[in-house]
Parts: sequence; structure tokens; C-alpha cells
Amino acid sequence: MGQGDYQFEIYRLMRKENGNNWSEYHPHSNVLWLHYLCSKLLSMKYRGLRRRGTKDVREELTRFYDNILECSSATEALQNCAMFH
Repeated sequence: MGQGDYQFEIYRLMRKENGNNWSEYHPHSNVLWLHYLCSKLLSMKYRGLRRRGTKDVREELTRFYDNILECSSATEALQNCAMFH
């Protein structure tokens, strides 16, 4: 029932999908967690990383973040994401 961090919203969404039965496998919950992890990576301030490639990686991670919730599983997300090919 926490408030503030996106993590709490992710747990609420996961609980809604799994009917509060955490022992069963629900592949989309991994997608939700990847979305949360991406949000954390994108919100961090990286000092000393002013390389040209950093901007490209950030843009690719943003695309992943914007599209991952359309996937039904983490496997599908990783197979279809250009960042991992």
C-alpha cells in the first residue's frame, strides 16, 4: 500500500494480474518489473559519462521503456527489442 515510488504502482499492477496469488507464474509481471527497472535507469543522473554512445543508449532504452508494456512476457520483449540484437 506504499505511496510515492513507481515501484508501489508496479506491485499493485502485479497483484491485480495475479489475483494476489504470488506462487503462480504470470509472465507479464516480469514485463512490469522490466518497465520499472527501465524507469529507474532513465531517471538516474550519470556523472562523467559524456560519451557520444551514452545518448544513443539512452534513446534506445527510452524506446524499450515506451514499448515494453505491449509485450506479454519478458522473453517476447527481449526477442523483439532491437537493443538486444
